[in-house]
Amino acid sequence: MPTSSFLTAFRNTLLATEVFYENADDSGGFIDEHLHRYGGAITIGYQLTPHVTLGLRYQFTEKDSNVPFRDYTQNRISFDGTYSF
Repeated sequence: MPTSSFLTAFRNTLLATEVFYENADDSGGFIDEHLHRYGGAITIGYQLTPHVTLGLRYQFTEKDSNVPFRDYTQNRISFDGTYSF
């Protein structure tokens, strides 16, 4: 799956972006499927201390399929905290 990403940091703030595209054939089930899946994400992180980082991420994914009712749109938001030793 081709993916492109960009990452930059300024002071204690991190900004990362990502885009992807997938053109695939799936024959593992009862029905053979040809699909296109694409999307992107943006992540913002902030380093509170030398050991603690907080992050917020939004991700969008769209799937187009030749099989009825197998298309979808996904919007995800996640929040995380990391402690590094």
